[in-house]
Amino acid sequence: MESKKRNSGSYGYEWEGEHYVGADYISVSRTLSLERYEVIRQSLNDTAPEKGIKVYEFLEAERQLIQAGVLDDPVVNY
Repeated sequence: MESKKRNSGSYGYEWEGEHYVGADYISVSRTLSLERYEVIRQSLNDTAPEKGIKVYEFLEAERQLIQAGVLDDPVVNY
């Protein structure tokens, strides 16, 4: 059975003579440990205790803590 994308000329990539079609999207989720969550939350509360935490602020705080060496990078240590 041929892929509709392959028939239209867009078929992913070719490797060693074979054509490969990837997923249109990848659905992922991530669960933080309670310890990791608390470190990030505490870091945010130290900078803005009265402010509601937005997702992008939480992610940026986690990135900063990883760069500072406070948290391990989950991708590198997986």
